[in-house]
Amino acid sequence: MDRGLLARHDHPSNRRTVQLTITEAGAKLADLAREVVERLDGEAMVALAPAERAVIHSLLLRVLAELNPDALLRECAA
Repeated sequence: MDRGLLARHDHPSNRRTVQLTITEAGAKLADLAREVVERLDGEAMVALAPAERAVIHSLLLRVLAELNPDALLRECAA
């Protein structure tokens, strides 16, 4: 199903490669998703003390590093 969130483009130097870029609709949806996640994260963490939040953050980073190490590289570059 094509929702118009990504656009496909031929790679300029490799015919077998397709480049994907985010469309305006895709960027809007990503922004909305980020807002929802940040709101829910804030609501979920309000019951925890700052030290407890730090522990959860650290543990989630360890899980992320195990599942997708490249994601941490993108996070650090942002």
